[in-house]
Amino acid sequence: MGQMVRSQSAFTPTAPPHRPVIHHSAIIILERWPEPALNLREVFFCDEAAVPLDSEDSNYHSNYQSFLSTVPIPPSQIHTIDASQLDNLEELADEYEKQLIGHFAASNAARYPTFDLMLLGMGTDGETASLFPGHEILDERDAWVSFVEDAPRGPSKRITMT
Repeated sequence: MGQMVRSQSAFTPTAPPHRPVIHHSAIIILERWPEPALNLREVFFCDEAAVPLDSEDSNYHSNYQSFLSTVPIPPSQIHTIDASQLDNLEELADEYEKQLIGHFAASNAARYPTFDLMLLGMGTDGETASLFPGHEILDERDAWVSFVEDAPRGPSKRITMT
């Protein structure tokens, strides 16, 4: 893990609030991560509901309450959606993709970002990161981030990494 910590600069903890096992796993993993390495980490969310960041439906909010508030990662290194764009899902997704591209282009990533850690839950229907079985978003091949306007459960409007 030491080489991974030195060579990468982003990880993505994310879990919906109704999946506390994932939050607990994140706490265990982050407690074992060397503290100097945590200061160098960037946190991105694989998906996020198009809701205010303080909403109970926000992945950022639930993760912040569960563990991000307890680890030494500067807030400037926790990348959230632009809540001023909640009414324009295309802009919301584009802005988040720009954050990813800006970070990973600066770190000389290849065509796609490489993460140290991704914490993902799975819905009873097989959904992960707002990628629902049979949904047209599964056909997206170009964008790093796209949006869903018709999620079958939970908040209907979301962005997700593809």
